[in-house]
Amino acid sequence: MTGKGRREPVTKMVHGAALALACALALGGCNRAEHRQPSRPLTEFERDMVTVKNGGFAHVYVFARKDAQGFAADDKSFLKAHPPDDVNSMWLLTDQERRVILGTNVDFTAENLGALAKRFTVEDYTNWSPPR
Repeated sequence: MTGKGRREPVTKMVHGAALALACALALGGCNRAEHRQPSRPLTEFERDMVTVKNGGFAHVYVFARKDAQGFAADDKSFLKAHPPDDVNSMWLLTDQERRVILGTNVDFTAENLGALAKRFTVEDYTNWSPPR
């Protein structure tokens, strides 16, 4: 065999490996769209929701006064007087003190949830996801 005959298979192998590497690098970047940052910064409420959601709670509720005003001391006391039966719950006052987020692993009793619903707007955010 001549020297040139030996180089051709090696050259083809190098070119093939380079092509395979280039394709792998090009296709590897395709999944980055799933991990991109939100198109806008998260609001205070959304950041606090992410905090509660990261807690792994089975239920997430958001309470707001029906008049959309901030929570007063008696509102906070009323919330604390009607909690779910869960010592590992997380309460966050958010949205310039206009909403309270609750993460809990135990649902409310019908009595406590009914009392809260009479005084506050109660929304179930258990399946909420941050904006993309």
